[in-house]
Amino acid sequence: MLVIENEKKSLLECRRWLNFFDPKPEYERHHKAQYKGTGQWIFEDSEFQKWRQLLEGVLWIQGKAGAGKSVLTSFIIDKLQKQDSNNKVCCVHVYFFFRNGDDRTAGPATMLASLVEQL
Repeated sequence: MLVIENEKKSLLECRRWLNFFDPKPEYERHHKAQYKGTGQWIFEDSEFQKWRQLLEGVLWIQGKAGAGKSVLTSFIIDKLQKQDSNNKVCCVHVYFFFRNGDDRTAGPATMLASLVEQL
């Protein structure tokens, strides 16, 4: 029991050191903003399909602020999690949302810490 408590304490110290920012509330906010029938086009996109077939790498979505990248990403997260749980495939999906004007999500170090924490 003492070993488990020490491991929990070490994990908490590591999380504090990483300055972990939990992306789940941002994901949930963007998920709620989804409008039925939109966002499905991404699954037909050749770049998305190529990335999905590789089962590795990074899918980088870029565009102007407010263009809907984060909402589109929430569609992708939903689909991947649903497909992989239905197919009983073991994949790791990590994600991060940069939010304009929020210093907590402004830097690459915060993003990397969040991605590491999710692993």
